[in-house]
Amino acid sequence: MKQTWFNQPNNFQVPVEVVGLLVILGVVGLIFLLAYWQLRKRSLVIREGEVAVVVNQKRGTFSGFLSSGRHLFWPRSDRQLKGTISTCQKALQGITKVYTRDGFPITVNWVLAYRLDPKSIDPVMQASMASILLSNPTRMAELQSVHCLEKIVGQYNLKVLRQDGIQGKVNGCTTRSVVDCLAAYGIVVSEIKIGLV
Repeated sequence: MKQTWFNQPNNFQVPVEVVGLLVILGVVGLIFLLAYWQLRKRSLVIREGEVAVVVNQKRGTFSGFLSSGRHLFWPRSDRQLKGTISTCQKALQGITKVYTRDGFPITVNWVLAYRLDPKSIDPVMQASMASILLSNPTRMAELQSVHCLEKIVGQYNLKVLRQDGIQGKVNGCTTRSVVDCLAAYGIVVSEIKIGLV
């Protein structure tokens, strides 16, 4: 019979301690791999430019917002993802008819650049605003902008609005009012342009 490396007499003995150490390292490595797999399986990844809305599954109530990144959900956790809200920059424009204090209609052209920041909403309002921001945040931004325009322009008579220099004052007041109003709803305005026609 021809001698090969696998059927040669073995003069080399592996110490029992080395074998035991290799077995222990193998078991520990397998435990770490299983733990890592379970963490990846139970984690929720929120993409960059999004915020997640989390609800309590048992009660059906708002639980909070999660920013972008990886978040763990434990097996017996009551938290459940309801949806995500985009926090990317958006633009909105419109032509709105508003009325002066003396009842005359004025057309207002406006452009609004904004992004959503749900975590900046007052904690008392977060639960009610979460579902609105999930369903139609653009419509809410539009409605709040129009409401502010109506409120500011409605403070002036037509005669006053036709005076020289008053439109700059109205634009300044309207801009501040819209920015403040929308900030309460988690809408951060980066640019607004208003023109009275």
